[in-house]
Amino acid sequence: MVKTFTKDILASKYRDDFDEDKGYQRVIFNNSRALQARELTQLQTIIQESLGRFGRNIFKEGAAISEGGLSINRRFRFIKLNTSTYNLPDDPDSLVGTSFIAQTSGVTVKVVQVLEASGSDPATIYVNYTNTVAATSTSTTISVTPGEELVQVEGSQRLVVQELNTNSNPAFGFGTKISAGEADFFTSGFFIHTPMQELILSKYSNSVNKVVGFRVSQDIITADDDNTLYDNQGSLPNFTAPGADRYRIRLTLTTQDQITAGQTFCYFAQVTDSQITDKVSGLDQYNLVNDLMATRTNDESGDYTVTPFFIRFEDSA
Repeated sequence: MVKTFTKDILASKYRDDFDEDKGYQRVIFNNSRALQARELTQLQTIIQESLGRFGRNIFKEGAAISEGGLSINRRFRFIKLNTSTYNLPDDPDSLVGTSFIAQTSGVTVKVVQVLEASGSDPATIYVNYTNTVAATSTSTTISVTPGEELVQVEGSQRLVVQELNTNSNPAFGFGTKISAGEADFFTSGFFIHTPMQELILSKYSNSVNKVVGFRVSQDIITADDDNTLYDNQGSLPNFTAPGADRYRIRLTLTTQDQITAGQTFCYFAQVTDSQITDKVSGLDQYNLVNDLMATRTNDESGDYTVTPFFIRFEDSA
């Protein structure tokens, strides 16, 4: 079972008794002496503490080293489902990439994401409309119709659109999804890589205001959690020889309002009315270096405005 990382777990479980006040900078191994597991762990701690001190001098906590790309889709088209007639398959994600033909409107949609029912929200599919030739011309956006049946093009799955369609509970419409590319951040004394991630900011609205960032989670992984930690020298993992545990830090795309007490949040972007109005650039993430450059500029140039005020003089009446 994955264990949540705490400050004392290295000392209590792994016997890492590193004490920075002792000033130890290297672990020097000796001939004819048994190697201690804590020495290998402490060796990493010494190196990491040095990297962390350097990182904190150069970068602010949560700084974007490589911020990656960021895009937002405010026309993420949803269709709410009535599952009283046809349920989702046991593996809802098996629908992703498949197409359905709407039996009343005649449009064809391709499923890009599936959400199971949650709370008061019904099961929902997010789609791209790939063929609207058979649809009736309309002054509004072409879409499926309430209560109609969707038949899978290559398969036997059938779905039914929610029949109720009001302003407060639309059967179809636009949600908002944000996508973040691969990035690197400095947090908790480490330089952490985060893979490409996506997050639905609003299931059923394309006008949302959110502060987007990453939740920092730390845990300990053992061979019971990850089979790749068993000895891999043979053609198959040797399940009688578990390897060392791993300390893991992950950055999970989320919004600031989802952060609870005790959790760490790394700011990434501000979303206003489903549009990105601010995001980290990597240029304002430096720590003491930025302060030093600002002081130097002030010493040599003094205070000034880059864009001056314009003054207009008029005769008094």
